[in-house]
Amino acid sequence: MTKSRGINAPKAVWTDEQIESLRRLYPSFKTEDIAFMLGQPLQAVYRKANSLGLKKTAEFIAEESARQLNRPDHPARASRFQKGLVPWNKGVKGVAGVQEACRATHFKPGQAPHNTLPIGSTKFDKSGVLLQKVSNAPGNNSKRWRAVHELV
Repeated sequence: MTKSRGINAPKAVWTDEQIESLRRLYPSFKTEDIAFMLGQPLQAVYRKANSLGLKKTAEFIAEESARQLNRPDHPARASRFQKGLVPWNKGVKGVAGVQEACRATHFKPGQAPHNTLPIGSTKFDKSGVLLQKVSNAPGNNSKRWRAVHELV
């Protein structure tokens, strides 16, 4: 066993009473407060709680998150939407000028892409199985393509 010569902090020693208090308090109290009450370093409390499998309750986590977000100095507060704010694009449908240019390139109902293969075409899938197109049914590819060895 090597000595740390004062470099590392001494290991935290836990009594049975401290462990029982940790089990009781950890789920519903702030860890900083528990560390202060038990006289242990904060990281030692986190490590011990982890080794014991202790978790914070969902109610505590939700309450703590709400408390943090409602702080007046919280950094996200400046970027939140304020009540009564009207968005800059309210009532705007598309961008004028660009919308007409886009409309010219949209597919019309019933129009197929340029790379659509006719029924009876064959292709290989990723695993090397030969497939044949049997229909133009919408939906999953398994409705349109069948393995040739199944068809035979």
